[in-house]
Amino acid sequence: MMKKPVGLDLSNQMEVKQTIDIGRIFDVDLSDRPVLKEKIGQAIIDLIDKRSKSGKDYTGRNFPSYSSGYVGSRDFERYGKSKSKKNMTLTGDMLDAMDILSTKDNEIVIGFDETFASQKAHGNMERKKNKRLFFGVTDSELDTIKENFVGDIAEVETKKSLSDLMFANKVKNGAAANTLNTFIDDLFEGMEGPDYGN
Repeated sequence: MMKKPVGLDLSNQMEVKQTIDIGRIFDVDLSDRPVLKEKIGQAIIDLIDKRSKSGKDYTGRNFPSYSSGYVGSRDFERYGKSKSKKNMTLTGDMLDAMDILSTKDNEIVIGFDETFASQKAHGNMERKKNKRLFFGVTDSELDTIKENFVGDIAEVETKKSLSDLMFANKVKNGAAANTLNTFIDDLFEGMEGPDYGN
């Protein structure tokens, strides 16, 4: 069985979440790029939503069959569910409640913005039988998302490289200026300058 995604935390049913170290995945410091982190976070949520609605869990397997009790329930009939279409969307509220909880430093935390949705997610993922491992994103899925942001990451790296070059140039020019000043001071040491009537 595939291990759970890195950073997935199911320890608290009131707050199911995954902390994703995008610095590790993207191999670049994005701590000062809040807009880009939000875009990446939304891409992660969109991937989970799309995968879940297609009936697959994060291991790539189909969701298990519905229980006979659920299939015979009024909700199942009321919402027009199909025994063959397992997609985590009785009403859609749980998947719609997925959100970016924070973007701090090089981390994105995704989870649920409603406690009830988090409890439903926890129940689906931690039940004894017929677990539905829908929430969470694997490293291989993150690599796929990374491909969609190649241009954005290249731009960040280019700006950082230019910034590093400019800083190095300032340091170099500053060192050269200090060396010149020291040379001039040494050259004229002991010499008196012209008297301007001071």
